[in-house]
Amino acid sequence: MASGKTIAVVGNPNSGKTTLFNGLTGSNQRIGNWPGVTVEKKEGTVVLDGREMTLVDLPGIYSLSAHSEDERAARDYILSGEPGLVVNILDATNLERNLYLTLQLLEMGVPVLAVVNMMDLAAAKEIRIDLVQLEAKLGIPVLGISATKSKEVQLVKEAIARAWQAKPDSRFRIDYPAEIETIIKQWTPALGKVALDLGANERWTALKMLEQDPWVTEKIIQSGVLSQSDIKTAISGLETALNDTSDVLIADSRYSFIQVLTGQVILRG
Repeated sequence: MASGKTIAVVGNPNSGKTTLFNGLTGSNQRIGNWPGVTVEKKEGTVVLDGREMTLVDLPGIYSLSAHSEDERAARDYILSGEPGLVVNILDATNLERNLYLTLQLLEMGVPVLAVVNMMDLAAAKEIRIDLVQLEAKLGIPVLGISATKSKEVQLVKEAIARAWQAKPDSRFRIDYPAEIETIIKQWTPALGKVALDLGANERWTALKMLEQDPWVTEKIIQSGVLSQSDIKTAISGLETALNDTSDVLIADSRYSFIQVLTGQVILRG
């Protein structure tokens, strides 16, 4: 990822992502389509430390589960190695929902800068966010702004320039139930080459198999490191032990983490 040439901008719909993208790039934009899909691809340029950089505005998405064309386009681009940095825009008034995408980005192991937007609207609703604590918990740089204010867009440019140089490498991880962690530990030694080919890390690759992601699972089976039977047996045993489907168990663990996190960083009134 560190060798990537572009900066990807990603966030939930209505997070103010496009407003910020427009503020960063101005009229220096071009619009096309992502390869093989009808999803619009918007690129722009921004000058950082005297150097012209390409920003790519990814589709507005809630997750990287790749259930839709938008999610697939975003996931494939992030994994492609093209972006050297992912700028994740979050809505300060709806932080709990927005953080699900953030956690998925961090589990991918890509360099991330989090920009918490609409801080002014949050303040109007008497919502305060402890950005220092949020940064510490996620292990990546976090900036709070209101994208409609041009001075604050300039702060984002400065933060992107710093993050581009530093390539934030978060050691973030969620501790999943012991039964899930056991399977991850069993699988990861064999997943190195496939994970590298996918553009991610071994832990993310194992999690995607447990989420029963067909694209990742097919890649693993084709590589020969695990058979379809191996994967099905492990997932079946897990689901019997924990009495739920493996993808739901993983999602529930993420939501539980977010609930605890937002309880620590969101201050109301």
